[in-house]
Amino acid sequence: MRLIKINLESILVSTKLMDLDISENPIGNTGIEIISELINENQIGHLKRLNVSNCKIDFEGFILMIYALENNKRLEVLNFSKNSINSKKFSIIKQNMLNINIKELILMKCRLGNNGSKILY
Repeated sequence: MRLIKINLESILVSTKLMDLDISENPIGNTGIEIISELINENQIGHLKRLNVSNCKIDFEGFILMIYALENNKRLEVLNFSKNSINSKKFSIIKQNMLNINIKELILMKCRLGNNGSKILY
């Protein structure tokens, strides 16, 4: 994991990447943790759009990203579709969701159900 973190960090930090689409890659919570740390520390300040759909990320990974986005106001679009977030614990982060600056949050096929959807509104 350390090698992956170093490589990913050097790529993301040293470029002016505005869009990052790593969808359909099984990065899981380990991968999203690395990206979340970089976003939280504002080390990838040019990044506007992030697509991590269908990356085998669960609720714990989603929480990491939401916490990171409370400190990063530049990311505008986050696509978290087709990851197993589900709604059972979704109410835990309701307040955090109010503190993020995302213009578009895409959560298609995340098993949120009616309860998870209500929390978002």
